Amino acid sequence: METNINPEAAPDQRSYQVDFSYYASLAPKHVPQMTLPQAVAGLRDGLQAMDFADPNFRESALMRLKVLQAHKTAGRLDGQLQWLPDAKKESPA
Repeated sequence: METNINPEAAPDQRSYQVDFSYYASLAPKHVPQMTLPQAVAGLRDGLQAMDFADPNFRESALMRLKVLQAHKTAGRLDGQLQWLPDAKKESPA
């Protein structure tokens, strides 16, 4: 099985700002055990091993992006993915 990048896919508009300083203070000598290419190959190999072939997997309501979009549409999250004050009173779907 080949790993491909779809050049026709819409650009991912998500932006992650991550601060690892707290983690670095907890595990200052941590060294990752695998490289990114190794991790991707491991995911690929695992999907192959389970014969994963669902062409509609991106439509799952359980995907994080879909869940976040549903919360935003329902008015529970703002554009920065922060819970809105009134949303904290109700149970997230």
